[in-house]
Amino acid sequence: MQSPEGLHKSGENFVLATKRYLEATLVIDVLWTVYDGNGMTVLRGLDGQPHTFDALARLKEGEKRPIYIEAKKRTSANINAEYDDFIAKSFSCYMAERWRPDWNPYFMFVTDHPFKMKDYARLLEADYLLTFLGTFEKYGIANAALEHVVDFKDRVWLVIWSNRQELMCVTNPALYQKLVVDGGG
Repeated sequence: MQSPEGLHKSGENFVLATKRYLEATLVIDVLWTVYDGNGMTVLRGLDGQPHTFDALARLKEGEKRPIYIEAKKRTSANINAEYDDFIAKSFSCYMAERWRPDWNPYFMFVTDHPFKMKDYARLLEADYLLTFLGTFEKYGIANAALEHVVDFKDRVWLVIWSNRQELMCVTNPALYQKLVVDGGG
């Protein structure tokens, strides 16, 4: 069994690997991680409390919407509960700021381990989220307007990847410039 310090370092390594992988997709720019210590990955929830995500990214093209990321390595003791907590925390933070016209975020859960296999195909469906969130009392959700789940579900991304996928991504900045910015020319 790993020590708490070892688990923390393993978690940090996975967040940094997730950052490299997402940036190598060429469509996401990871701006900050929780380890940068600048508070940019913190949002307030319906409960008025600050909630920390592992990273804050944005789309490189188009709307450049923010993406709040939670990255969980397979060493996590209970990935099912951590996903549930992520959904509840994300919904709470989304609802707390929903009134702002410029509030248009995505929320991404990244892991290297499949989970909730019985329900996997339904994890991002509105009826599944509605049933789940309706029973979740943490983060001030008990009094939330659950009719907004339909909008919220389109803001949630679920990524399961292997560290070998990192080998298949473009990581060279010059190549990115040529392919994406210059349009391949």
